Formats: sequence, C-alpha cells, structure tokens
Amino acid sequence: MFLSGTYSRELVRFSPKFGVADVDGQTSRFESLGYFLHNTSNTCLVHDTIYSFSTDEDNNMYVEAYSVTEGTFRVLWNGHADAQSSNGVIDFSPKHSIGCFPLIRY
Repeated sequence: MFLSGTYSRELVRFSPKFGVADVDGQTSRFESLGYFLHNTSNTCLVHDTIYSFSTDEDNNMYVEAYSVTEGTFRVLWNGHADAQSSNGVIDFSPKHSIGCFPLIRY
C-alpha cells in the first residue's frame, strides 16, 4: 500500500505483513520511497505507476510519476494556467483534496 499526503512531497510504502529495518535498526512497516519534486495533491495508481497532479500557489501545474517497478520519480508535464501549453486546464483542484491517500496495488 502506498501513502501520499497533501502538503507533502514524500511517498511512503506501508507493508502490513512485512517489516523493514529502519536506520536505527528498529523494524517498521513504513518505508520512505523518496520524494516528488512538488507537493502531492491528487494521486492515483495506474498499473505500475503512481501519478501526482499538483498546482502551486503561482498556478504552475505539474504531472509527476513514480514507477513502482523501477523505483524512479520523473516530471511528465508542467505548465501554467495562463499559458497556451495548459490546453485549457486551469488547475488540478489542489485545495479540494485533504488527508492521506492509500494507493493499493495487488
């Protein structure tokens, strides 16, 4: 299970059955996978990729991806609400998603 939170860039994996050794040698069920470049607001899991759609305070918009199989982050697209490159997209509703979002992969 993958967890992301609004106002955070971190992506965490929660393993209910398996523990991961922490830096201090303690066993935890939570593992930090890394960070998106921008705060996540709307995330979704499609096949083996977690997508993050976000808009910052300056109305810059970003689509980022994390490959579950490769363990890599990358920016797929960025634009601005006023730019022609946005193709009419105004924002990704960043103010309407609050909390922690479980992304379950079977």
